[in-house]
Amino acid sequence: MRIASVLYSYDSLIQNNNKRIKLLEQMAENLYKEWFVRFRFPDYENAEFEDGIPVGWKKIGISDVYDIKYGKTLPTSEIGTCGEFAVYGANGVIGYYDKFNCDNYVTLITSRGNGSGDVLRTHHKKSFITNNSFTVIPKEPYNYLKHEFTYWLMKNVNFKSVCSGAAQPQLTNNSINSLSITLPNSELINSYCNIVGNYFALIENLLEENKNLIKQRDLLLPRLMSGKLEV
Repeated sequence: MRIASVLYSYDSLIQNNNKRIKLLEQMAENLYKEWFVRFRFPDYENAEFEDGIPVGWKKIGISDVYDIKYGKTLPTSEIGTCGEFAVYGANGVIGYYDKFNCDNYVTLITSRGNGSGDVLRTHHKKSFITNNSFTVIPKEPYNYLKHEFTYWLMKNVNFKSVCSGAAQPQLTNNSINSLSITLPNSELINSYCNIVGNYFALIENLLEENKNLIKQRDLLLPRLMSGKLEV
């Protein structure tokens, strides 16, 4: 009974952190949609519109703004259950490797499989991205498009509408090049990133805290079960 109580305290902390993460994600998404989808951004009452978007915003091809490239091939035999750098496949972390090919947080688009067109993001400062995902990196003239904005912008692009293949769905560069995005002015983007950047930082801290809690719990359990540690 005491062992269960100790384990429950760890699980409760992890669960509470997950709830906070979900709330922060929802806050970031809600703010994006309020400002950039519903056009209810600060001082929107005084904004002028042209062709359905505020003056100063522009519709542009997604490939004109972002370099969207496949990750690198990595044999499954080289992917371990532990290691220095997380390996991201089609749907998140699939293992670990001793090298990295991405040195910052980045937005990913799944390129192969049933999840083709799904948008996710890395939660490791350095990681290895496989060729089952695209990385989304702003081109030089658009380097003010920070990760916080890019992620939610991509989440609101319908990549699945241009996926091909029924038995084995896939997303290609050619199909992505057919899509366009709407870019707000840089001042509004910066304002959004200043707010949501704090949310993302809190999320990364909570994820790291959960990682440590899980490790402590899993190390503690065998000692409690063996009676080597009294409670």
